[in-house]
Amino acid sequence: MRVVEIAPPWVQTDLLDSKNEPRAMPLAPYIEQTIRELSAGNVEALVEVARPMRDTVGPDEAAFVTQFNDRFEA
Repeated sequence: MRVVEIAPPWVQTDLLDSKNEPRAMPLAPYIEQTIRELSAGNVEALVEVARPMRDTVGPDEAAFVTQFNDRFEA
């Protein structure tokens, strides 16, 4: 088993009526960048626009995800 974290930013979708919200990321580029990250085999699928939010998470969160994945590597 392998856990991959998908960390989306605010994306323009019908969810919460944000399809036309200019501050949200357009859906097509979000999907394209996320698929690229998943295809690269990363443990975190993170689009560039979300990186500033990701970089301000709690202490050692990324290390925890990596250690968790390492336990299940075959």
